[in-house]
Amino acid sequence: MDRKIDSIKTTQLSMGVISLIGSIFFIVLMLIISPIAEQYILLWIGIPVFLILILEGSIYWTSESIKIDEEKLKMKNENIFSQVSHSLALYYRYSSLIKVIFIFLIMIFVFGFVGYSIIKSMNIESLFSSTIFYVQLGIYGAYFLIMRPLIKKLFGKSKNPLKKFNKQNIPDYSPDSNGITLNIYYYKNKVTTMLVIIGLIAGISAFVLASIGQKQAALIAGGVFILTFILIFIFKGKTTAHPIKIGFNEINDIREFSYVEARSLLQYEIGPDINLQMQSTRDTIKFLRGEIDRPLTYIFPPVSAAKTLMIKGPEIFYLTPVSNEDNSDLIKAFRKFKSRK
Repeated sequence: MDRKIDSIKTTQLSMGVISLIGSIFFIVLMLIISPIAEQYILLWIGIPVFLILILEGSIYWTSESIKIDEEKLKMKNENIFSQVSHSLALYYRYSSLIKVIFIFLIMIFVFGFVGYSIIKSMNIESLFSSTIFYVQLGIYGAYFLIMRPLIKKLFGKSKNPLKKFNKQNIPDYSPDSNGITLNIYYYKNKVTTMLVIIGLIAGISAFVLASIGQKQAALIAGGVFILTFILIFIFKGKTTAHPIKIGFNEINDIREFSYVEARSLLQYEIGPDINLQMQSTRDTIKFLRGEIDRPLTYIFPPVSAAKTLMIKGPEIFYLTPVSNEDNSDLIKAFRKFKSRK
């Protein structure tokens, strides 16, 4: 199938590949220059751990980007706010591709120059007599040959420790023949509830700010998001389920997204829709206060260890990760209901 050069899949995949190539280059580079830093052994033990984390993130992002279903990410712009936001999302998509191409050209020059300089001055004997070289090689070998397969076996998709956290904190649902009951979880403790609300606002703001190119502000918002959830662990009480009933007759579309697809949808298709974000924040606060029966708009930031559901109708828009591991029953029930109409 032909793929447009400006597609979301191409954008995300190119970012993953660039990161992957960069991580591999730095792993090789650190191995080669290890003889010059024998006295910094503790630092050079830490470097492989750091580079392994970057490499794993690059592998994950690349593999998930390959699976992106472009058709699922297409959205209809229903008002002036969504039209403007989508136009900005397209701009950021193009600018991201230009940045990737620019970075790739710089990488070719830098890697070529650095590689040539190192190879020209490299002393093979000093490399193979370096303790640091073998320490790093041992760390990489132990991780990829022993630790990585063991981690996958012990903490596979069904045993991911993050799933336990998800079950206590992110929404879940139960479907029936006529609709869905979505449970969103918040803490009874007022301090914790406020922290959750602040965390949600900060998380959504981080996505919006990153989308409009305000990276420093996005990092600050992201830091607030992480800090609030650290504080939640300190002050947390017992979570309470707040059920939301939605009938299939109120829904036009239900879609399931992976973590990378959900982030792509927010960043490169929906864009920084301030109106949508404000509606979500306002409705959530009013719902938790008991002022309304349910939010009409609800957005929860994507979570890496969970699928994200979009539930869309003439009056409602929900985009939230769910702790349910299999969403096929919900989608089948929805399609069966619609087929009867």
